[in-house]
Amino acid sequence: MKYIIAIAVALSLATSSAVQAASLQLQNVGNGVYSLYLLGEELNGEFDTIFLTATPGGGSQFTALQSGLVGGAPRPAGAPNTYRNRNLGADPLDFEDGLGLSEFGIQSTANLQEGTFAALGGTISTAAQPGGRLFLWNFNMGSPSATGSGHVELIRSGVVGANLPFSIVPEPATFVLAGISMLGLAAVRRRMV
Repeated sequence: MKYIIAIAVALSLATSSAVQAASLQLQNVGNGVYSLYLLGEELNGEFDTIFLTATPGGGSQFTALQSGLVGGAPRPAGAPNTYRNRNLGADPLDFEDGLGLSEFGIQSTANLQEGTFAALGGTISTAAQPGGRLFLWNFNMGSPSATGSGHVELIRSGVVGANLPFSIVPEPATFVLAGISMLGLAAVRRRMV
């Protein structure tokens, strides 16, 4: 019961960011794979830097670490790997969706995903992205029941304008199936005794 309450609190923290002028959307692709998107909303054009950090929880690890490139081109969201959106730093003259942001402090390990993306001398907006959503990072948690957390900071001239936390948690259906499985195991064990 404590675990379910902790998940409910984490979900409420993740959704509370919608009250801010920008928000995150974590799309569950399936099999423990999640794609993270930024919706700049009212802050579009009001920030010049995006900082992201994410860590796995409860003994989990990020798996299937990749560069974010496939055949030399930036990989789209939703692949069964862990990678950053390479279009963030790609030159728009080379790739149509490239944003040409400068990338700093990129780390992609089993225990940490982190990076800073800056529009040096400019600003960042998600308005021109499909649905106003800017794909940031893809996470493969290695298991549909694995968890993780992190946050995205939107910064303007060194000042944090928004701190958007997110939680990687399995769908409620996963917990229902796990609960049913536990009840089934208990029933089988009871019959054996």
